[in-house]
Amino acid sequence: MKTLKISAMTLLMTLTFVLSAKSQTVYNNTNNTVGYIRNETIYNKTNNTIGHIRNGTVYNSTNNTMGYIKDGTIYNSTHNTIGYYSSDGTVYNSTHNTIGYVKNETIYNSTHNTIGYARGVPLEKAVSLFFFFNLLK
Repeated sequence: MKTLKISAMTLLMTLTFVLSAKSQTVYNNTNNTVGYIRNETIYNKTNNTIGHIRNGTVYNSTNNTMGYIKDGTIYNSTHNTIGYYSSDGTVYNSTHNTIGYVKNETIYNSTHNTIGYARGVPLEKAVSLFFFFNLLK
């Protein structure tokens, strides 16, 4: 019986670790949680779905296309360019003016003030926070 308790506890701890490892948290500049990214789904701080990112296509919570992210270019739903990002994490608007940065899991505005943190969030998904989701405003 004691072995069963240890096995159940180990299983519970492993399951908790696996589930939390797949979840990425987005924080504002005061380290308050403002959202989560789990697999392809974007959630607000109360775990309501606000969108999805699948294969470079960005959807709202009702699965309508909001835009696209491909090869460093961000497009709106009608395929007009609305911005860019570089591999170094610099984020630009459609006229190539810098609007922010994503560096070392920290999100900055154009004047280098911290506006949030995207811990464990891939660059493409972090950049989508600038253009499609209002988690950091």
